[in-house]
Amino acid sequence: SAILTTITTLDPLVWVGIAWTGLISTALTLYLETIAVQSISAAEISVIMTSTPIWGSIFAYLTVKEIPTTTGIIGAILILSGCALTSIKPDTEIIFDDVSKKEEGCLILYTVVSEWR
Repeated sequence: SAILTTITTLDPLVWVGIAWTGLISTALTLYLETIAVQSISAAEISVIMTSTPIWGSIFAYLTVKEIPTTTGIIGAILILSGCALTSIKPDTEIIFDDVSKKEEGCLILYTVVSEWR
């Protein structure tokens, strides 16, 4: 088939890129992340994980001068606002379908919005 022919004729450099993406950029990163999160608090983990898109945008700007879009900037502001607001009051009671539970740290924007209702 055409797909099999395409796969078997790929340049070796493409295979190196695929292997790097799968093994280093994904598997190793997730493994190291799993080890790292065992030594910090849930609040710190949630701030780091929630702000990942912002760090990605900053890295893209610094490395390839990618300018963020207006939507991206608004999203970053919302993420940072949610992190800041929930960090001010880290133990927040959130109600999901009449089930109350305590959550800690910067969760998702829903947390902030649910507090304003």
